[in-house]
Amino acid sequence: MKPWTLFVAIAYLLLPAAQAQDAAKAVFDGVCVVCHGTGVLGAPKPDDTAQWRPRLQAGMDALVKRAIAGSSKGMPPRSGRTDLSNAQLHAMIEL
Repeated sequence: MKPWTLFVAIAYLLLPAAQAQDAAKAVFDGVCVVCHGTGVLGAPKPDDTAQWRPRLQAGMDALVKRAIAGSSKGMPPRSGRTDLSNAQLHAMIEL
């Protein structure tokens, strides 16, 4: 097998993951950033490790459940995007 053939095969296998990450970032940038970008109502900013630490300690499942249900502090269920699947919410949180 030629080296470039292996490279093409690996790139082909990784493409769906890269596209999913791009889609998750696009949703975050279009919806979530409104609150999480500014910290409004205590929404943790993406780079605020102190605010994320206790949430992350609760685990990914807890974070996804909260995103699905919304929060009493003002985050609507599914960030107001009822079209988002649980898998899409999970992908956004992993960003």
